[in-house]
Amino acid sequence: MNKLVGYTELNIKGEVIPVKFGLRALEFFMAGYGVKLNDLPTLFEMTTFIDPNTKKESVAVMPKELIKFLAISIWAGANYVAERNGKGINYYSLDTVYDEWLDEIGLVSKEGTQIISTFSAAILNGGTLPKQIDEVETENKKEVKKKNLTSKV
Repeated sequence: MNKLVGYTELNIKGEVIPVKFGLRALEFFMAGYGVKLNDLPTLFEMTTFIDPNTKKESVAVMPKELIKFLAISIWAGANYVAERNGKGINYYSLDTVYDEWLDEIGLVSKEGTQIISTFSAAILNGGTLPKQIDEVETENKKEVKKKNLTSKV
């Protein structure tokens, strides 16, 4: 299993829960959410917010149903790893994720944000976080370089 692509971990009460997103985990996610592949874009919406660092209005794409999205994506990614490790496809219950794990990590947390960005990177962008194009002025021309928007997972 490639831990660098779509992989993250949750620390729940001292237990490390590996979570991996890929196409198999996406299959689990779609079954758990009750959607088909072409329905995935309907789960998201553009949201405006005030960035606490810059104090300026920003726009982000967020799940419409944040609690449900987090729970089912964590459940799908954790069960994918469990299946790969021989523990079975439904090793973790969705009730455990809702009742214990989400209460432990919270919604607007580092872990919650990590789940959403890791899911997006693995499913929507082929495993890497979106690239930003920076224009850098050189002597008489512009040079374009790519840089990763976030640090490695």
